[in-house]
Parts: sequence; C-alpha cells; structure tokens
Amino acid sequence: RGGGGGGYGGGGGDRGGGGGGFRGGGGGGGGFRGGGAGGGGGFDRGERAPLGPEQTGVVKFFNGARGFGFVTPDDGGADVFVHVSAVERAGLPPLEEGQKISFQTLPDPKGKGPKAVNLKMVE
Repeated sequence: RGGGGGGYGGGGGDRGGGGGGFRGGGGGGGGFRGGGAGGGGGFDRGERAPLGPEQTGVVKFFNGARGFGFVTPDDGGADVFVHVSAVERAGLPPLEEGQKISFQTLPDPKGKGPKAVNLKMVE
C-alpha cells in the first residue's frame, strides 16, 4: 500500500509515494488515497557536475591492477586521483610514472577530492 522509492526512480502506491533515487529524482505520487510529494537529489541523468579547467601534470603513481593512481598538477596543487576507467575512456594505454598528461577535474560525489577526467597525452 505505501509508496516506495529507491534505485533510479520513485515509487507510488495507493497511499502516496516516495521518491529519491541514486541518480536523482523521482517522482512519487498519487494513488487514490492522497498525494505524495516527489523527492530528489543528486545529479539527474544528463546533468553534470562542472568540469575544472584543463591542466597538465605528471603521473606520480599508477597501478593498473588496482585500477587507480595519482597525477601531480604542474601548478603545484594537491595530487589528483585517476581511475582506470578515465584512462580507458580516453583510449590511452596504462599510465606510467613520470608521463606528462593533460586533464580536467570533476568533484568526487563522496567528497574525497577531485578526480581526473578527459585525459590526453602531452609530448
């Protein structure tokens, strides 16, 4: 009878609804016994966190087996996390210590610091 929610969307039911969801919004709603307000949060599909400016840096460490590494930005800022999926998305071979790359950053949704995206090799 009650509403549900979760996963990627919202729920409903005869007494109202719930919302929420992993990626954003969701509806909720109606039913014959009353309304329910939808809930939401996070980034919706298609909505993106703002990208940082393109910058360059040197690979400090990368472990392909563990799937991550770090880049030291040339501007002297804090090291930036690099996930293996960003390397694969860029079509690059596994990164090697000392390689120069360019990248942009995205904030980590868990608040752990920025992560590098849009990687490119710099010669």
